Amino acid sequence: VDKSSIPVSDPSQYNASTAVAKKSDLELEKTARDGVSNDGNFSETVAVGDALTFTVTTQIPPFATYNSPSFVITDALSGGLTYQGDAAVISPEDADYTVKTVGNGYKITFDQAYLKKTAAKTDVTITYTAKVTNAAVSSVNHDVNTVTLDYSNNPNTNSTSKLKDRTNHYTFDIDAKLLGENTYEATEIVKVGIDASSNEITKSSLMNGGSVGALQGAKFELYRADEEYNRLGDAIRTGLESGSDGRIRITGLDAGKYVLVETQAPAGYIKWDKDVKIRIDATVEQKTYVEDGCTIKTDELISYTVTVDDSETANYTITNSSDPAATSANKGDTVVGIDGDKGKIKNTQGAELPGTGGPGTTVLYFLGSMITSFAGVGLVMRRRRNVA
Repeated sequence: VDKSSIPVSDPSQYNASTAVAKKSDLELEKTARDGVSNDGNFSETVAVGDALTFTVTTQIPPFATYNSPSFVITDALSGGLTYQGDAAVISPEDADYTVKTVGNGYKITFDQAYLKKTAAKTDVTITYTAKVTNAAVSSVNHDVNTVTLDYSNNPNTNSTSKLKDRTNHYTFDIDAKLLGENTYEATEIVKVGIDASSNEITKSSLMNGGSVGALQGAKFELYRADEEYNRLGDAIRTGLESGSDGRIRITGLDAGKYVLVETQAPAGYIKWDKDVKIRIDATVEQKTYVEDGCTIKTDELISYTVTVDDSETANYTITNSSDPAATSANKGDTVVGIDGDKGKIKNTQGAELPGTGGPGTTVLYFLGSMITSFAGVGLVMRRRRNVA
């Protein structure tokens, strides 16, 4: 038997002078939990502003016979996330270690004296948090976050082994430039003007080859929605406005359901008074990579669709790469402006009537009361003349 290959987790069966800590005996896993989820706690898809809780799990091998054991965990976050500086080992409770912020991440080094006390494989759990920032906005953003474990693998030398694991996180845009196809601007939702005969006004060509009656200056708010498209809480995006091409760019969204509400129509148009239902559906699959001799299994975005008022307005497939900058989205064959009225939000020409209790009705109430008062005064004066 080649005792140099026997796991150190069975100390009765090896020679301390030749035993090594086998990479196959240890595992490293990194997971994320989305604290504010819009898609069933699907943490690979996130929104700007979300707080993610990360958990790293692994094991310390039995280092009791090692002269100078080392066990170091380094976690590097991408630019779309901001590390909150709170990494901590929550188990084992008696662990002795130091934690240091390194760039946008941390490095945890376990104390050598503590490691030499470990006579059996010991489970380790680390947690920390990070927030999704505006740096994550770029059509389909691919944020890679890799944790690396370096640990001693020989009792008598300084040789080490390495393990890696990774999580990916994606945000979505609507009506944005699409990564991977620089000449194409996505057009999932378009604001159009309609005349009194229900005909589109002011034609303008879009880069996807379609033609819509683009309407500029309509203002909107976006809300998260439940399964029935009821608004949840306060608006998560305010100050949204349609551009000269009629598009309403909304960035940094999670997958899930939303409602878009028009708050102000352009001058000369009547405001759309119905909630616009929006749904982003994402498909994620597990992929396997080999990097630095380490096998990494990670979930990746494969495709996504945008649905507006129950009609699919766009679909995309994703070309993934281990390099985030090389990950791109490629449009499918569903395009707004070509297929009927999909994704069109219409404002009809006309003057909007004052709402109940609004300033318009207040003026009417005031004028009405004044007229009634004058009529009452006239009646009293006429009676006085008759008496006289």
